Amino acid sequence: MAGEVVLPIQETPDFFQTVSMQLSGTGGDFVDNQYLFYAERDTIIDGAHAIWGTADADATLMLTTAATGTVADGTNLTSALAMSGTAGTPAAFTITETANLIPAGNWVGIEITNTSTAEEVMVQLRFRTRVR
Repeated sequence: MAGEVVLPIQETPDFFQTVSMQLSGTGGDFVDNQYLFYAERDTIIDGAHAIWGTADADATLMLTTAATGTVADGTNLTSALAMSGTAGTPAAFTITETANLIPAGNWVGIEITNTSTAEEVMVQLRFRTRVR
């Protein structure tokens, strides 16, 4: 079967999408500075949530963005989300509305403070490319 010519990002229709990611790693530091998403074009994050199966009283999560560099050095997209909440209960990140437009060419990552013992962590992002 023949292939198809790649559609350039400029010709891709607007999209509204929700993506869930299961975070994992080795040892107790399960999500330390992981990249989650790359924006091929300007993208707005409208919602972000996390759920964990085992809570951690001293760890927090924060979404960051930049074009280059490490997750820890990126611009904060959210305030810190404490992982001390009840296991199995979705928790919403507080999005910084003056920073939630991710420029084309930037990545979005998740930063964790302290070494976490939380387990079964899922992060969900709701984003769009249409700017109002």
